[in-house]
Amino acid sequence: MGKGNIAIDKSMVKMVVDGKIIIPLPKVLVGNRYYTMFSISSFTHCDDCGSKLHVNSHHTRWILSSHGTIACNVTYWICPSCKKSFHDQIIGVPGSANYSSEYYDKQMSVRCNGRCSLHNSRRIGETYTEGVINVCGRAPCATSLWLYEQKQAELSKQELLDQKIDFDETLYVDGDWTKTGWKKSLEELIGKKLSKKNGRSCDINLCALLLQKKK
Repeated sequence: MGKGNIAIDKSMVKMVVDGKIIIPLPKVLVGNRYYTMFSISSFTHCDDCGSKLHVNSHHTRWILSSHGTIACNVTYWICPSCKKSFHDQIIGVPGSANYSSEYYDKQMSVRCNGRCSLHNSRRIGETYTEGVINVCGRAPCATSLWLYEQKQAELSKQELLDQKIDFDETLYVDGDWTKTGWKKSLEELIGKKLSKKNGRSCDINLCALLLQKKK
């Protein structure tokens, strides 16, 4: 962001109604449709035998996000035929995690753009959520954030493979970054030497560009 007297961005304005701040939640793409974050997606039929599901129990999940702690009422379902269990999906929350995806993404942005360690990104997350999520703030631990990065890396790798790019060498992926295997080729492509740290943090899109140029 530039310096000086910059106009206020009114596209993300929040309204106050009856003493409460109303926050418009973003849309999340699931499949080919957009849903409001924290909305509930329910199963209706068993994906094994096709029987209509019955309600088993109700439960309240507490999701930690940059918007605060969100209470989501979910339903657990059971198939009357094969007894397989199902539960509602909370849009924007990976699996049974306590943190929302947008909060994980914000922590990853802190780590990558701020060039800080996993431990320090947690301390920063605790600072900007102080009084919002907890009295002293709360953020994903190093292990939780690292595991989330691995899942995102799997998606990035699949996107790369779906492009059907021809290459002969081996691609090793660690988190969102290329770990080893392409440092020399990348140095030749960009015309400069990479340090050990920068060599590990090359974006997967840059690697895809390299593969295309090698075809």
